[in-house]
Amino acid sequence: MNRILAVSIASLLIQGLVASLSPVAAWTFQLNGSMNLTDTAQAISLDKSGNVYVGGFLNSPATLSWVVVKLSGVKGTPVWQRDFSGTFSSDSLLALVADHGGDVIAAGSFNGKFALRKLSGPDGSTLWTRELQIANNNVGSVTAVTIDSAGDVLAVGYVPTGTGHDIFAAKLSGIDGTEIWRHVIDGPSHSEDYGFGLAISPSGAVLITGEVEHFTPMLGNHPDSLTVAMSPINGTELWRHHVEYGGGSTVQTDPGGTVFVTGWRGFGATINTSGTQISAMTLDGGTGSELWNSSIPGDVGSGVGALDSEGNLSTAGARFSRQDRTWEFIIGRFLAGSGAQQWVRAPFGATTDFQAANAICVDGAGNSVAVGTAVPGSSGRDFAVVKSSSSGEELWRRVIAGAGQGEDGALACAIDRSGNVLVAGYKTQLLGGQDFIVVKLSGETGKDYEPDAPTLLGLLSDEVRALDVPPALSDSLLAKVHAAARLLQDPLQAGSGSVSGPLEAFIREVEAQRGKKITAMDSDGLLEDVRDILSLLLSYA
Repeated sequence: MNRILAVSIASLLIQGLVASLSPVAAWTFQLNGSMNLTDTAQAISLDKSGNVYVGGFLNSPATLSWVVVKLSGVKGTPVWQRDFSGTFSSDSLLALVADHGGDVIAAGSFNGKFALRKLSGPDGSTLWTRELQIANNNVGSVTAVTIDSAGDVLAVGYVPTGTGHDIFAAKLSGIDGTEIWRHVIDGPSHSEDYGFGLAISPSGAVLITGEVEHFTPMLGNHPDSLTVAMSPINGTELWRHHVEYGGGSTVQTDPGGTVFVTGWRGFGATINTSGTQISAMTLDGGTGSELWNSSIPGDVGSGVGALDSEGNLSTAGARFSRQDRTWEFIIGRFLAGSGAQQWVRAPFGATTDFQAANAICVDGAGNSVAVGTAVPGSSGRDFAVVKSSSSGEELWRRVIAGAGQGEDGALACAIDRSGNVLVAGYKTQLLGGQDFIVVKLSGETGKDYEPDAPTLLGLLSDEVRALDVPPALSDSLLAKVHAAARLLQDPLQAGSGSVSGPLEAFIREVEAQRGKKITAMDSDGLLEDVRDILSLLLSYA
């Protein structure tokens, strides 16, 4: 930046507006628990302001502790962190979703139960908790959670029974966590049944997918795929779709209500000749009847899916070759309408060490981002992110290796409204053990995300447009943002106030309307974002 902008920033400092600001650096957050053991980030969600919520677990002396962190979407700095210690050594936070009001629902296994906790977005305080079960033995857990249009909470997972586990789905009030309904599914063998995927259809039906155990003389005990649609009012079943020898991992719907299920499907008549393949299918949203199914060839495989705006289904998973005894990190795409396999790739080749894509996200252009653990060289299993175009061309890859040759991996991903990629997982530390880690990468290059002022001003404009405020107030705030953007593009035409002038006026107007025409939460978010922009400008000086 030139000298005029530097003078402008100096003037801003004199006015005391940025006295406490620090430059914006590359976006990474890493957390090491007190035991220096295995700490892992397993779930990620973004709120409407772009703040990032990440959940997982930390090792504590007696158990695994839930941890939820709220991070600035711009800088990755922590806004707050909350830890919760239960009584079971297997407690783990597996799912996370930000609601319409900016609060967050954390879910998983806590005290050995199917558990949910709602936290305040502004400060992380607990608003309510619920722990559900139908028997006291074994362990239950939520595996997926979402929010409906009314702000109520839907969750799926499993609960212990006297003979194993049953699929368990529940709807809770978003206000206080009161249980509205529950639905339990006991498979044909009354044994090990698990729910994994969850979605809400355009008509409001609650969709779940998973697997139920089944016995046949030829295959013995084996899982079957089960997808169920339920009434949002009382949880009664509308239809169910069952596939012999298979499993559902993720479920989504398109705007027309067609249901897309990704997971695995078995083949072979006997246990000695059988195998599994990464599989996808579509179901009629009204009846549950199968429209098409398609699989990626292989000996053993399983996957997850993400749907783009045109109904194409991107998939990611792992594939094992019995002949070569090798593993592949697999990504692919099935076409809308027919389910035809458009392309499949194994970007890291085949290795005798385990590797897998664990999650996949799709951006607005239909490009996919697959994340997982890969073996790209001699550094062991590494944290891996691969972005592919809709035609299957690799756009970029990013591999992050921890200290030594330990195991690193990515478990969850999200894409922000600018197309940047957030990835959560674990990374080996120098003293052993693994750290909870979250990174934000440029959607264009895969490099560490480093925001620029024009981009942040554009995001600020989007936030203002999304406010529920009188049009005159929205127009006034937008005018100030646009004025700052114009001055930033051509600082030679600016006076000594430069970009700071419109931003200073923006701050004053938001502060004057806080708790009046602009809610306190929205005001705080806007002010935080403006200060992030000022912090970035300070780093240019």
